[in-house]
Amino acid sequence: MREATIEIWTSKARDYGTYTLFEKQELIETFVKTYNTESSKRAMSFAKRFLKKMRREGALDNQESTTIKIR
Repeated sequence: MREATIEIWTSKARDYGTYTLFEKQELIETFVKTYNTESSKRAMSFAKRFLKKMRREGALDNQESTTIKIR
């Protein structure tokens, strides 16, 4: 069993001329999901699908940064 910690942060755009980086500012929400797999790659794939679903449903804004940690 693998556990994924998904953090959603507010972000601030910082313009560097030819590119823009988004820096994390404040933690909004944390999700801890447990997946029935021993593969960390597969758990990461499940976590990414979870985030994609949240974006599709409008629960996640494009200005928000996300981090995924697999244990």
